[in-house]
Amino acid sequence: MRMGSITTDIVSDGLIFNADAANRACYPKTGNIATDTINSISGSLHNNVDFNSNNLGYWEFDGIDTGIIFEEEGTLDNFSEITFALWINGVSGYYVAGKDNGSTGPFSILCRNSRWEWYVRTTDNWYGVLNNTSYGSGWKNVVGTWSGISNESKLYVNGVQIGSTTSTVGSTLYVNNNNFVLGGYDGSTSYDYDGIIANSQIYNRALSAAEVLHNYNALKSRFGL
Repeated sequence: MRMGSITTDIVSDGLIFNADAANRACYPKTGNIATDTINSISGSLHNNVDFNSNNLGYWEFDGIDTGIIFEEEGTLDNFSEITFALWINGVSGYYVAGKDNGSTGPFSILCRNSRWEWYVRTTDNWYGVLNNTSYGSGWKNVVGTWSGISNESKLYVNGVQIGSTTSTVGSTLYVNNNNFVLGGYDGSTSYDYDGIIANSQIYNRALSAAEVLHNYNALKSRFGL
């Protein structure tokens, strides 16, 4: 059952997950449940994740024990390509979001050591894209793409590619039973994110640079950019 719709002019081809605090079909401004508007995957807001109506809506995470946990089994990882996108503001913590548990998981976006990090794990190995550019302040659209077809991972911030790496083995993502978590990682609160997340999208294909820029332009005015 489809709940809600894509209310912004973002790319829809291959979109399999869309959680947006501004979309009332996803989150009605109150309560402990957020619902992906594409496949109706339900997420539980743990330990008082706060909602703020600024910028049309976002969730606040305290870096201690908060997170939105989406329980799913294989819907978000059994691919030969993926794109994972977040609109976030804040750089403290470690695991911003992903389907990881600290040792195994198909994908995650991190912020640590003054850099962004995008990780994917294939059936054979881990691949990370790290960038030494300062986080800076304010809103950021952080996007990671991976293709087992072209064997390449790419990392973008605000529509600009800031890093890439080649993956030489593994044509599909590693599949596990981890939950998908916004604001941390599955099974622990040791490295939770301290900041805010407005929305997140997952695609079952690697968006092109032009498509990543298109999505950034479609939403940037909401965040004063």
